[in-house]
Amino acid sequence: MRELTKSLFSYSLALSLFSLKQAQNLLTPAGSGDDPHPAKKAFDAVTHSTTDQFGETLSSAFKMLDNVQRGVTGLAFSLFAGTGGGSASTKEQPEPDRTDRDSSEPLLAADVYRNEVQEGLRSRDARVERPTMANSHDAGQLR
Repeated sequence: MRELTKSLFSYSLALSLFSLKQAQNLLTPAGSGDDPHPAKKAFDAVTHSTTDQFGETLSSAFKMLDNVQRGVTGLAFSLFAGTGGGSASTKEQPEPDRTDRDSSEPLLAADVYRNEVQEGLRSRDARVERPTMANSHDAGQLR
């Protein structure tokens, strides 16, 4: 029991210090080219290390829930930022379009919904008649 308690406290200390390191990593600019951001690399390493401890059932559950949360996050970024998952000022690559039926990856509901929303916005924009000076009685009516 003593060794278990020591391990638990060591883990808690490591997690606290990892948080401090991640705060520093977030302030560090991303590398050039294909080099991922230091914070992303560290989070990915910890996630991989943690999921290596899972059995088959937990691993499957993690993969499913991770796909859901990544889809929802991508959808939120695309709706709020108006892009496919990142702003134009970042060097991040946009999320791949996973709605291609030839892909071996499963479709995410968030990807399908995002595409439907974007298609709906495009068709709505095509239907909206934009007033011009020629068909408006008064220039003040233009909006």
